[in-house]
Amino acid sequence: MAISPGIVKCGVFRPHELAFLQEVFDGCLPKSLGGEADAVARRLISAYQSGMRDRDLLRLTAIGNRSGASRPQATEVGADAA
Repeated sequence: MAISPGIVKCGVFRPHELAFLQEVFDGCLPKSLGGEADAVARRLISAYQSGMRDRDLLRLTAIGNRSGASRPQATEVGADAA
């Protein structure tokens, strides 16, 4: 049974995969807080191993819920009328 080139087997990464993951991880670090690097790395590797390959989705998954600050905030209808 052939393994798809996009599937990671037994936690072994090819050099180009490591370079890609390092680039995504480095892009997450400026936004992560002090001791969060390990958690960011775990989420990134887990998402990649599950088959996610989109750079932006990997980044958003890796940084977790803290990305909420970059999303538009919901506003209440009529809040300005008061």
